[in-house]
Amino acid sequence: MILETISERIATETEATVRGAWQQALYSSMDENEGYLATWSLQLERESDREKTRLGLAMRKQRIQMALARALSLAQPDRKVHLLNALWDHPQRHAGLPTDLEGRSEVVLPAYFGEYQRGVADLHRGGYEPFAENAAFRYGAGNAFFKTRVGNDSELPDLGLPRAELEGELLRCLASDGPDLVRSAIKALSVFPAGLSPKLTVAVVKLSNGAYGRDVRFVYQNEARATLNLEQPVGFELQLVEALLGVLRPGNRDALETLLPALARVTPGDALTRNADLQGRLESLLLKPLGVPLDLALAAAAVFPHIADGPLIRTTMLEAFASGDRALESAAVESFVKSYVAEPTNPVLGKQFAEKTKGAVRRRMLDALDPARFSLRLSALNRYNPGRDVVLPEDSNLFSSDVAQRLVELGMEDRDPQVKRSADELVYSYEELKMFRRPGETLALADPDFEYFKQKVQPMLTKLNGDGRACVLCHSTQGQFVLRMPGKGGFTEGQSEFNYRSALREVNRKEPKRSLLLLKPTRPNDNAGDPALHTSTHGGGTRWGKDSRQATASEEYETILNWIRGSKP
Repeated sequence: MILETISERIATETEATVRGAWQQALYSSMDENEGYLATWSLQLERESDREKTRLGLAMRKQRIQMALARALSLAQPDRKVHLLNALWDHPQRHAGLPTDLEGRSEVVLPAYFGEYQRGVADLHRGGYEPFAENAAFRYGAGNAFFKTRVGNDSELPDLGLPRAELEGELLRCLASDGPDLVRSAIKALSVFPAGLSPKLTVAVVKLSNGAYGRDVRFVYQNEARATLNLEQPVGFELQLVEALLGVLRPGNRDALETLLPALARVTPGDALTRNADLQGRLESLLLKPLGVPLDLALAAAAVFPHIADGPLIRTTMLEAFASGDRALESAAVESFVKSYVAEPTNPVLGKQFAEKTKGAVRRRMLDALDPARFSLRLSALNRYNPGRDVVLPEDSNLFSSDVAQRLVELGMEDRDPQVKRSADELVYSYEELKMFRRPGETLALADPDFEYFKQKVQPMLTKLNGDGRACVLCHSTQGQFVLRMPGKGGFTEGQSEFNYRSALREVNRKEPKRSLLLLKPTRPNDNAGDPALHTSTHGGGTRWGKDSRQATASEEYETILNWIRGSKP
């Protein structure tokens, strides 16, 4: 009854201020911290109680969807906009950061609600003096947005999977000829963070280019607010392929930057990756036409088995490894592990890639061999292939791959100390690689350098992240990892020395990648994990990307890892 009342008041209220209060009420009623709830549920002693908790949460989502569907069905188009805006927008959640961030450790801003499309002309008056520079802020889809925290809660509302009633109303909104309604409906899809129904997925793909491309990017690029799952039931494959072919064209930047990463997340061998027309389109994008982000095209093309086995991808991968372009190199490294190590269908080509790389790229390839992220996808087809000496056992892990073993062997022989160190850490950390251990040798402890820390690591600790905060801000008062804040002239030598010694206490010199200094910033905050497992969560959330995968591929992660391993400036 409460949800129905709130929804109906939003759809009928004419006074903007009052309507804004109703919108906040609806958002707050939907905004359950499910990460914590899931953790608490696990602590219940009886499975029957845990099941009741799960059922109660599912019923709550169902009630919310039914109330929203009813309100949308009764509202006029302009009123539907207000209702949909309440699903994705809340002043405590969203703020735009100013462009002048240099030298700051914290930015605190007033929030902006959906109606403030033209900026707030008098924002600098009446007690808002610190925010004068933001008076012309535009709250539109083109701005960069960040999910801010309320306490440690950065989760957005999650209504599960779309039910038929609400799906139908949203489809009608997306097909409307009213631009405001379409844009509000696209953003409202944030309430389905795990993915959409097949019909909604096809509709969003079609809207990803043109007038609404930036709105689709706002929700789905890099999974910023929700995931666009392209692995849909077979019955929708042709519709989805037709929609993808219509927008995946050179120059369609919005569609390419949203959909190519979504394609790269598709499991190699999925029906979508075996469609000949879509395969041909991806191959054409690899030919480097103008207006195509090659790193994204490479990552997407590598999940198509016929492309991954062909000469075009070989040339593109080798060029990427030698390009000196970090984004392109990272895409090639990710594709190498995903499509040639974890998907062991072409060991000959995989070994060629391992043998052709050197230096930082080879080290990144070794560091990407993470059995916690990748496992072998074995089938009767790929357990044995020409070029492989043995049939892989069914319970093999990542290091059973002969491509992975060849890469480790090359790393052990490499003259670059950082490459060799990376290989040594794998060999002495995983029993599956013990055949590479040298008799009588152990893994030497790393020796982190003070000057490297001062010049390269410490500046990153003062850099603002997406939530407008820098590491030194929270950790100036944090109990375990305490940092000194810089003054107006930067860090003094004494402050740098203190921070260096504090950072050393968070370092695992034997197994650098297991250092808390690397684990914590690459983990979500504790609404997405078990607070009892302090290494699996971070109060500040993931710092160098939207998730652990991006964070561990970042330049920041690599810089700290190199410091722990003993690099010199």
